[in-house]
Amino acid sequence: MDLEGKTVWQVAAGDNRRKFADMCLQYDVMMIGPGDLGPFDEKIYAHLTSYQRNVIRRFHNEPRIGHVALLRLGSREVRAVGVVAEQKPAHVEEFGDIDGWRLQHTWRVRWTEARKPFPRGTFRRRFGRVSTPKVLRWLSGFEFPEGARDRPLKRLPPATPKVTDEELVRQLLERGFPAEQAAKLATTLGSTRRLVEWYKSRGESLSGRPSEHETITYLVIPFLLGLGWSQETVAIEWNHIDIVLFEEAPAEHVKPVCPIEVKSFGRSIIAPSGQARDYALRLDCTRYVVTDGVRYSVFEKGPEDFCLRAYLNITRLRNSYPVYDEIAEGQCGGAVETILGMAKGSP
Repeated sequence: MDLEGKTVWQVAAGDNRRKFADMCLQYDVMMIGPGDLGPFDEKIYAHLTSYQRNVIRRFHNEPRIGHVALLRLGSREVRAVGVVAEQKPAHVEEFGDIDGWRLQHTWRVRWTEARKPFPRGTFRRRFGRVSTPKVLRWLSGFEFPEGARDRPLKRLPPATPKVTDEELVRQLLERGFPAEQAAKLATTLGSTRRLVEWYKSRGESLSGRPSEHETITYLVIPFLLGLGWSQETVAIEWNHIDIVLFEEAPAEHVKPVCPIEVKSFGRSIIAPSGQARDYALRLDCTRYVVTDGVRYSVFEKGPEDFCLRAYLNITRLRNSYPVYDEIAEGQCGGAVETILGMAKGSP
């Protein structure tokens, strides 16, 4: 590749737990966040730290069509090489919840897969120009396959409208969810959102809150009670598992229904979770759940292994999550499917 006069950018595609390079390749995008306030505007994003604001400003203002981009994992591995394909950035709401990250700021990029490791620490910033000689030398010897630079861009995920609590209750009732339980659940969702906003507004001043125990007590247990479970059927720290659901009060002859692994607030809940999977296998359960108290992912056992089936973000209700369809090996259900998959009495 002739790099004479070309600007080269690098953008991170996740961290040690959240890896969304495949999603970038699937939709021909590079993306960063937070982007929940809409397209970048200095006044609207003034509350961010100067570092966050500078990264988003550079991402929004400096790339140009024809610039070269590197999609990377961690601080050392290039996952793909691409060319910026459109004149200006876009704000894509469907990328507003990538395992809890709000990555709506996007550029369209025609990616070509190209795995290349470099020494650890080669890449440091989330997004920035590439000037490292060893990277540029490698890139100068890279050649795109024929047609890769002008092929049609891949389609973005379809829009997924927000779901209000009222709409959620209506859909649950249509699916046979008890009316009294649905009303109780809606109240629980509202109180959970208020508590989550309180945690977020206090930020670092909370000194590590909520802890895992606090998450279980104040966020997860109220949600489970809203789904029809009782204190007698929800075992906490049972056999070293965060939470285990039982159809009846735990006893030697009662089979567990579903283990729940509780993560720290804001941690990944979609990345492969070997521990929760191992619990489900050990207990002979057909599903397991991973949560950080705000987001819930439901994994069900298929012909070969467990697979993501539904995802719920209490602060951002949706009926489906097309961005997770590839991970789910089919359609990834949203709020209703998650609730029905976790409710007491579900198959």
